[in-house]
Amino acid sequence: MFDMHMIIIRLANKADAPLVIQKVEQLVTELAGESFSLNASKLLPSIEQAIDSDRYIVLLASDNEANIVGILTLGETFAAYAGGLFGVIHELHVVENTRSSGIGKDLLNEAKTICQQKGWARLEVGAPYYPEWSRTKKFYIREGFVEIGPRLKWIVEHRDPVDSQNARD
Repeated sequence: MFDMHMIIIRLANKADAPLVIQKVEQLVTELAGESFSLNASKLLPSIEQAIDSDRYIVLLASDNEANIVGILTLGETFAAYAGGLFGVIHELHVVENTRSSGIGKDLLNEAKTICQQKGWARLEVGAPYYPEWSRTKKFYIREGFVEIGPRLKWIVEHRDPVDSQNARD
């Protein structure tokens, strides 16, 4: 059984960038049901720069042996409909054998605290919509989020994406 009492949540720093890439790859692999990899050599400098900014925040949850068991990435954006600046959770992932132990909730609570400290108007997240991820949506609703509709994307073709195939998924 996993011991939740030993979880430490901290802000990532530039040196954690390779770990951030690895954890995001694990998340997307799990969601997609197939192997997913980012072009780490191209992405690493961007992740390092983003972590150094105050508009991209990465929270890491580690156990008593310093294993990373959870990650939450958070970005700042602006929209008139939201009343100004607000936060967006880009990724939230908890290692499978540590789920339902409160790690996701702790990461989310830390993100909410950051949101309040920055004076953001709201915090948004896009939850996976597939039936096999219904627990994820229920988790966010249980934590006070309300549905605002589906999210869509459009890929900019002229941009040199980090990994053009993965960018299309």
